[in-house]
Amino acid sequence: MSVSETVLLSRSHRRKNGAAGPLLFSTEWLLLGLVALISLAAFVSATLAHQVVDWMSFFPAFGASLALIGIGVYIRATRHMPRMALGTIGFAVFMSFTGSIAIFIFTLFPLVHPLIDTQLIALDARLGFSWVSFVDIVASFKLTGTGLRYVYLSILPQVVGVIILLAFLNRPVALHRFLSVGIVCMIATVGFWWLFPSVGPAAYGMVSTAAQDNIQLIANTDYGADMRRFAAQGVDVITLSEIAGVIAFPSFHMVMTCMVLWFTRQTWAFYPLLAVDFAMPMATVVHGGHHLVDVFGGVIAFAICLYVVTRLLPEPKLD
Repeated sequence: MSVSETVLLSRSHRRKNGAAGPLLFSTEWLLLGLVALISLAAFVSATLAHQVVDWMSFFPAFGASLALIGIGVYIRATRHMPRMALGTIGFAVFMSFTGSIAIFIFTLFPLVHPLIDTQLIALDARLGFSWVSFVDIVASFKLTGTGLRYVYLSILPQVVGVIILLAFLNRPVALHRFLSVGIVCMIATVGFWWLFPSVGPAAYGMVSTAAQDNIQLIANTDYGADMRRFAAQGVDVITLSEIAGVIAFPSFHMVMTCMVLWFTRQTWAFYPLLAVDFAMPMATVVHGGHHLVDVFGGVIAFAICLYVVTRLLPEPKLD
């Protein structure tokens, strides 16, 4: 346990014994402020672009986030349950930010800058890699291909699991840095993607129908066609059902994978997660419809954002 976490726990103990203190850590205020700014940016972007958004489809998630924040504050103040409060507020931050940034990303369609996928495909080819050929090879091993599908889909549950784990272990500094890295990296990734957009090789390569069906390919032909249409024409109505991963380079799936492993490396969960996430790069390329270079880009993006967060963002304080 770090010195700062020990200080936080000591202060939590003083609160439990009657000492007054704020109901939210300073970093929780900062994270919620960033979520509010992204939500406002999504609303302004949609308004300026005359983009129709089915706000009501997102209302349950945002309403649940607000409720969870209220619950977290309440149990921190009156029930002396610091672990539950930490996890509840942390999960609310994650859920509300995910919804806000997803809406904001879709308001950026149609894209104003040309796609760079052809350049990324050419770069992959220099490395001797072809997405279509690779998917065909993986699809010939149905069990492996299907297993990679579940590995790919596991990343969001893993992120939620890390939030719960760090809260259970009462590690506020680690949890808040975990959330901060994710938010900072997503904002930076979206900015880079808007300037140099890419939607992945699924929008360009034609994998056989048999191969797609054999492993239930997520980034299939229909997905690729949707990405090309969104990039060129925009989205008619942004709804919760329309939301999907659209950013190819750098891969945010790999960013989240690095986050999960880095912030659990000193816990019992690290080795089980490593056993699963060892296959995540392959799963991300195959089922995420990513260029090979997207994976490397995601790792580099994580490293940069981790450095920025640990150097510039303040540690959470109770006073």
